Amino acid sequence: MSAKKSPRDALSAAELSRVSGLLLALHRSASDLSQLGDFLKRANDFFAASSTVLSIVEPGDTHWRFMDVYPRIHEQYREYEQRYAGGDPVREALARVPPGTPVLLTDLFSPEAQEADSFFTEMLAGKWGYRDVLAVRLEMDESFGCYLGLTRSVGQPLFEPRDRERLALLVPHLQRWVRLQAGLDQLGIFSGIALEQMLQTGQGLAVLGEDGAVVYLNRVAARLARDEEFFDDTARRFELAEPALREDFRALVDRCIAASREGGERVSGTMSVPRAASSPIDVVVMSLQRPGKHTNLLAAGGRAIVATRESGRPRHDIRQRLSGIYGLSEAEAEVCWRISNGDSVAGIAGATGSTKETVRSQLKRVFQKTGVRRQPDLVRLVLLGPAAWLRLS
Repeated sequence: MSAKKSPRDALSAAELSRVSGLLLALHRSASDLSQLGDFLKRANDFFAASSTVLSIVEPGDTHWRFMDVYPRIHEQYREYEQRYAGGDPVREALARVPPGTPVLLTDLFSPEAQEADSFFTEMLAGKWGYRDVLAVRLEMDESFGCYLGLTRSVGQPLFEPRDRERLALLVPHLQRWVRLQAGLDQLGIFSGIALEQMLQTGQGLAVLGEDGAVVYLNRVAARLARDEEFFDDTARRFELAEPALREDFRALVDRCIAASREGGERVSGTMSVPRAASSPIDVVVMSLQRPGKHTNLLAAGGRAIVATRESGRPRHDIRQRLSGIYGLSEAEAEVCWRISNGDSVAGIAGATGSTKETVRSQLKRVFQKTGVRRQPDLVRLVLLGPAAWLRLS
């Protein structure tokens, strides 16, 4: 009796090559979320889908947030977020499917059930023009759920069981990617934030829109704002109790939003919010310099970043960790850290009072000790390697 073939065995050489390209795009997006759109486009092409979306949802929260969508039909997904995120029978059915199990729409609902529900007839197939769905729920953590969904439009053939098997091949890789994003709390937009801030334990992050309202709030900032009662959930705004601090905060936010809108130099400012029974909260407000390339829908319209941190919480010096893990000298760890933050050899030489030749020699030793050969690989190592992960233990 011949052995049963796995889905991988059933893929042609051309399909295996495309899967390799998919996984490479996914790997690139792990350390640069602006690359996520390329992965979704490749997935869309591989499955001959009409759209592909990666979304997150917080348990008990009816707001479904789209991390990214291809193609980017803003109006459609904004309408969904506003009107249907809490009443989508597909989402409710997916929540009951074990994580990591790809499903077709017919696995969730019979044709008769779809005909009887207005969501399918009036919205899914009617207004949005979708005919079929292929989706998987990915296991993240207790704070977020994550879903990858592909659709085919009216006029296209239905997904087949083989498509479900092909998606199953990607699930382990997607699962690792999702857990990595959850661990680094990289679900917001970090394009304008220094890595040093991202690597702080317990760093709260909020993204403010054009009018100062919050368009994204990570779980740390949400918990801090809720416990301290300085966040108006109805208006989606930070409201400090002390009148003088409140005016200073509003003025700082306005300056940052204006700087982001004008595209000039970055504007930032810090504040300390006192608390009666514990240490103050350090607040940093920065203008969000949005890149011209692909950005994430999660923070679409973002103009300013608010980072919050309890001042009594200990900070972790990533340079000390780099030294301890890889045996770097103090100077080598400094070069390693500055390179990972985008500094050039010339810039590091000027900042540290060294010559460019000295910095190049230090960087060469860093490569030897860390086992990488290129600067992009060094950046990924610092961002995603053991030095970053130690803070999560």
